[in-house]
This record gives sequence, structure tokens and C-alpha cells, in this order.
Amino acid sequence: MYIKPVFHIVLFLWYFSVKKKLDVKLVFFLGLALTAEFLTAIDFDGYYTLINILFACYFFVGLWCMKPVLQQSKFTLRGQEVFFGLLITGVLLYMVYGLIYYSIQEFQENVPTVLGGISFLLFTGGCFYVTLFHSHPKKFYLFVVGSCYFVVCLGYMVYQLLLPSDLLMGLVNTAEIIAQFYFVLFMIHKQEMLSKTKWYI
Repeated sequence: MYIKPVFHIVLFLWYFSVKKKLDVKLVFFLGLALTAEFLTAIDFDGYYTLINILFACYFFVGLWCMKPVLQQSKFTLRGQEVFFGLLITGVLLYMVYGLIYYSIQEFQENVPTVLGGISFLLFTGGCFYVTLFHSHPKKFYLFVVGSCYFVVCLGYMVYQLLLPSDLLMGLVNTAEIIAQFYFVLFMIHKQEMLSKTKWYI
């Protein structure tokens, strides 16, 4: 866990080396993750409220980064997409509800917990929305981001409620690292996704 904050710095340096420019939103995004995960490693229980607020801000900034691509994703009512959209939404709602309920029972902190849950739901929902309704092939990056955070949420629930295993927590941390890597990859290619080229996939 103590090594993960270094990973955020590496991600930013990678982005800067490719794009040759500073993206303030990405700096803010990675900075929030770095701070939240550092506090989590030091004392999760002691900093619980602050960690929730930081992660809520982190997910909201992630949505802000995705905003142009979200706006370009055109909602269409096609059977397969509607089915998968409803399925993903239902599973996410159930998981986030379970996580919020457990966290409130454990820490007796209502507002930060609910805020964190809602921001997580909106962020992952945005990733899957782009996956379903954007035409560019590199929307796959956001599918990986959403899927990995899905694993993070599910893994954390299982860890807290059923199986407190170091191996499981290692899986959760690995999924989060992959999600952050692919989000930066999305940011590198975001302008390409916003081009007027038509992709029929």
C-alpha cells in the first residue's frame, strides 16, 4: 500500500512524457488518489471520513475528465445494449448499497459514506455508458476502468464481510492499479476519441 502513491507519480510522468503538456484535471485526479491511498495505508479507521471525501472528489474529478466523451456518446435504444446497461446498473446499485450499508454500520458515518458511494456509482456508470454508446474503439479503456473498479468494490465487500484474506486484498489493489493505468491511457487518447471520424463497431 505504501508503494501505490509512487505509482500515481509514475502515471503522471508517463502522461507528461507522451503529451508534453500539463493537464490540471489529471494532476488533481491523481493527487486525490495519492493522498487518499496514503492515508488508507497509514490509518484507514482513523482517517475514514477524510478518505471517503477524498475518494468522492477523486471520482467526481474523473467524471469531469470524461465529460466531453460522455457528451459525445449518443444514447440509443437497442435491445442488447439496453439489456447489458440494465444488468450492469442493477449489479452496481446492489453492490454499492451493500458497501454503503456495511460501512455505515461499521463506522457510523452517514454523509461521507453515501457521498463516496454515489460518486463511485456515477464514475463507474459513466465508464460503462461510454462503453455502450460511444463509437470509438478505444472506449475499451474505460470498460477496463469500470470493470476493475467493479472488482475493487466486490472484492472489498467480500474481504470485509466474508474472507479477510491478504491474497484478496492484493487482488483488490491490483485491480485498482490497472484501473488507474487505463484511465491515464484514456486521457492520453481522449482527443483522438473526440475526433469527427466515424467508427462503426
